[in-house]
Amino acid sequence: MSPRWVVLAPMLALIACILLAGCGSSPANSDQVLIRSGSPQPSPSASPQATRGPRQVSLQRLLSDVTVPPLPGGFASAIPNQNLEDALRGKLAGKPGVSVVVQNLRDGRSAFIEADIPHRSDGLLQLALLHAAYHQAEAGKLDFAKVVTLKERHVKADTGTLAFLEMRQGDSYTLRDALIAMVIVGDGASTEVLFDSIGDIDKLMASLGLNDSRFDKQPSTTTADDMATLVRAIARPDGISKEARQDMLELLLQEGVRDGIVAGVPSGVAVAHKTAAIGVTHDVGLVWGPKGPYIIAVLSDTPGDWATVAGLSRLVYDYFNP
Repeated sequence: MSPRWVVLAPMLALIACILLAGCGSSPANSDQVLIRSGSPQPSPSASPQATRGPRQVSLQRLLSDVTVPPLPGGFASAIPNQNLEDALRGKLAGKPGVSVVVQNLRDGRSAFIEADIPHRSDGLLQLALLHAAYHQAEAGKLDFAKVVTLKERHVKADTGTLAFLEMRQGDSYTLRDALIAMVIVGDGASTEVLFDSIGDIDKLMASLGLNDSRFDKQPSTTTADDMATLVRAIARPDGISKEARQDMLELLLQEGVRDGIVAGVPSGVAVAHKTAAIGVTHDVGLVWGPKGPYIIAVLSDTPGDWATVAGLSRLVYDYFNP
């Protein structure tokens, strides 16, 4: 798009200005900024963002073409596996503040380490909001096409992702775009937008079997067992439509942080997951191993503890796929 050039004064006023003060004219800045395709690299000092007005934004550019691998028609019940638990405990020797839950959806082999210990949920709240959003949409209580505006209370939750998204206070987008931003880049402002739109989610989470999580009041908390239960609820074939399940898993397959569970499995293995990384290191998700899908939830109270998460992920992958 060519910039719009604005005439600063009528011709007579321009002539008068030149005669009296020798002043000239210059083109005005455009108040429109195009959304670029690909990964934006905003430069606040050089960007017209500082002077532009509010705009409606589309974040469809963040989406990739992904395929959700098949899942079993039914999931096996959890069967504690002592050998797997012993291997995980050995890996965690001398490492406090870490909870782990593993569940093989094909044969039920599972392990639970500090599974019911509460942790700050941080970004894992976004996983609960994702399920709640689709649950309300299916019930006709939420319209993903609804356009919402970023307000001051929303942008206060920003941790730097709004610059990446090329958005600012006053901009608007659809609730569907808010979901995209929340899941793929972990955008805090979009999290607040969706929380405003969805409201009480603790009651829904309790109905799914999340017995120890509290999301509606801050600070929100959760457990590894509850997070594994939530991933299972998102992936299972009942309780929500096939289309909603497909859509949620597609978004989770595109989560941008790849340092934890994803780093622990071979390249090309599909992982639908959600992370939290501000003051904690959490990663929970569904891994499609060659011998069947499994859930893994790792919650660590140590910031930047990705090596631990990746190491546990590798151990579990190798155990289920010898």
